[in-house]
Formats: sequence, structure tokens, C-alpha cells
Amino acid sequence: MDGKRGRRCRGLAALTFAVVGLGHVFPAAARERDLVLGPGPFSLADAAAKALRSWTYRPALLDGKPVPVCSHLVISFDVQ
Repeated sequence: MDGKRGRRCRGLAALTFAVVGLGHVFPAAARERDLVLGPGPFSLADAAAKALRSWTYRPALLDGKPVPVCSHLVISFDVQ
């Protein structure tokens, strides 16, 4: 086994983040909620933050210029 098989992981990861510049994401906080883990170390918050960093948003504009905004997101996991 590769160390990941056989683990069950279910829960929610709540993220607070900022969208800055041209739509890049900067995670400010991540936490786990309603978590059920199988054997082995695994962090839903870390996985969610890693995924979030790969995303790009359309930036908010003020007078035609990008401005930073804060947002919240909850990602639901059910990995078997």
C-alpha cells in the first residue's frame, strides 16, 4: 500500500482568504470542522489550503483597478 489507501477521511474545512492583485488567492486561516478521520495523519485544512492556493479568481475592481477582498469558503471532503 502507498500509505494513503485504506484511509477514510470525511469532514469540512473552513477557509478564510484574500483575493489580491490579479486574482491570486492568499489563505489567511484554515480550520477543520465536523471531522472524521481514518488511520494515519491527514489534515483537511492543509489539503483545502493547498487546493485554494492553486485557484485564480476574477479580481474585484474599484475605479477599474484591482482591490483586495476577503472571503470565506467551506470545502466538504469525503475521501475513501
